[in-house]
Amino acid sequence: MAQGPRAGGQKRKSLSALIREQLEALTREKSELEEVTEKILTIMQEHSGTLSKWCREELYGVPSGTP
Repeated sequence: MAQGPRAGGQKRKSLSALIREQLEALTREKSELEEVTEKILTIMQEHSGTLSKWCREELYGVPSGTP
């Protein structure tokens, strides 16, 4: 015979527990995104000259060597 609201005695999680789990997962993802963003910004700062040159050449069609 089934126990509780589900067969096999499985217990349903409360809404607050589900919300807490989702909040914890989102907090972890946010932290990971912040770390990746910091790495991207660092790379952009380290290679700003190269990025500027690429932007001028690829995006604006300015030939290499043009001041």
